[in-house]
Amino acid sequence: MCCLEQGSPGADRKRLVKAVNTSAQILGELDPGARNALLLFSGGVDSTYTAARSAPDYDRLVLLTYQVPGMVNVEASTRSSAQLIRVFGRRFSHLILDIRDFVMARRGGVGQCLRDNLRYRFHYSWCLGCKMSMHLHTIELCHRYGITTVLDGSNEYDLHALEQYRDVKEWITRIYDSAGIHFSSPHYTDQAVSHSRGLLNTILKHLALLHDSTGPRVAWLRARGIDMGRGFLSQYRKTQPSCVMSLPFNALRVPLKLLWPEVRGEEGGGVGYLGYLADRFQAGAPSTLPLHFRPGPGAADHSGSGNHP
Repeated sequence: MCCLEQGSPGADRKRLVKAVNTSAQILGELDPGARNALLLFSGGVDSTYTAARSAPDYDRLVLLTYQVPGMVNVEASTRSSAQLIRVFGRRFSHLILDIRDFVMARRGGVGQCLRDNLRYRFHYSWCLGCKMSMHLHTIELCHRYGITTVLDGSNEYDLHALEQYRDVKEWITRIYDSAGIHFSSPHYTDQAVSHSRGLLNTILKHLALLHDSTGPRVAWLRARGIDMGRGFLSQYRKTQPSCVMSLPFNALRVPLKLLWPEVRGEEGGGVGYLGYLADRFQAGAPSTLPLHFRPGPGAADHSGSGNHP
């Protein structure tokens, strides 16, 4: 079941409003006694692969796609969800929600992100702040509809995306733990995937053009009747949205990382990407989270085994 109707791109806004109105129907109809989960879903290779591999473990999986500032072609995600629904039936539903105002209220716009990059001494606040807002909104949905399991397609093979770094994932996992929600990336590592080496491959990975896991995952999906379309290196864009604003930010980030290495920081330290996460989570946390929700060290890690490069 998909909450969006097919139609012309000019009707995107109308259908997204319909999606918001449909969330209560899709999430409200979940059987509380069944094995239910939300899956953060872009429609790309990794989230589609995670959805297909996770299907046998759940009675209902709601694929959750967010419309965020700068995102275009959000309905491309339905190309993947339609194939999952065809293969697995009503086990899957697809919900697209417009949270652009929600993100802007918590992360800010271009100017705020540039200031945060300077203040926290890393170059990725546009994307990391967006991902943080997605998690905050997901926690609100879980509390509203009594959902206790959230999955995503994060993996250790993406060297570019800070939100997929192990330390960030452990931090976010503890946020969900504090909210009483089990969060995991069930295919963060794949034993069958080997890490490619060499200077050119390393450069391509840092440019987000090469992920060692993409080829095997595309082949696995294709063998099960799920076609991700044509790709260039590890980029398969036909089945997922794109963010036009992330392009200039990330184009600048690559040389900036060489000149000024990004600071990891610590929670409460007011610097680094972990300091940024802590401050932004605290400022934007939903009222359903306890006041002492900031995670401490030693909580369980549900992201899988292995070390991020």
